[in-house]
Amino acid sequence: MIRIKALKNGFRRCGIAHPATPVEYEDGHFTAAQLAALQAEPMLSVTVTEDKPEKTGKAK
Repeated sequence: MIRIKALKNGFRRCGIAHPATPVEYEDGHFTAAQLAALQAEPMLSVTVTEDKPEKTGKAK
């Protein structure tokens, strides 16, 4: 599972406007290159875990 939270609401990276609240994505949602770009972006908090999604915002 990948959890992404933007430091500034609506910050865009990889074609997605990321909210300031955590959003969870299933493994495989992003390519390896996209995930690396997201993790390198200082405006985003990206956490990759093996947990099941929690009840936060969920990607469509």
